[in-house]
Amino acid sequence: MSAIDDNFLNIILIFNVIVAVFLGVTAVIYLGKFGDKKAYFYFFGAFALIFNDIFAAIGTYFIEDVVLNTFDRVLHFTSFYLIYRFIIIDEKKIGKLSTDSQP
Repeated sequence: MSAIDDNFLNIILIFNVIVAVFLGVTAVIYLGKFGDKKAYFYFFGAFALIFNDIFAAIGTYFIEDVVLNTFDRVLHFTSFYLIYRFIIIDEKKIGKLSTDSQP
């Protein structure tokens, strides 16, 4: 039994689907444009977040299965780690830049 109304739950699920589709499209476009190690971190991190939402919705609202909820948490941690790696790669590249003003 859910503490929120079914209409509100449907709005949340539809919003999650729209955000997941947008995230998936941006991940595919980014991977197609750059295709480097950084793009793979973003791609797999984005799709881990998408499947995280799917397993969370199924495991929480429809089946109420502990295994799906646990897999949801593992994917959540994995997605944040991969996106963290995606961000860190930029920081390392920025730190190695040199300026033109020095001989």
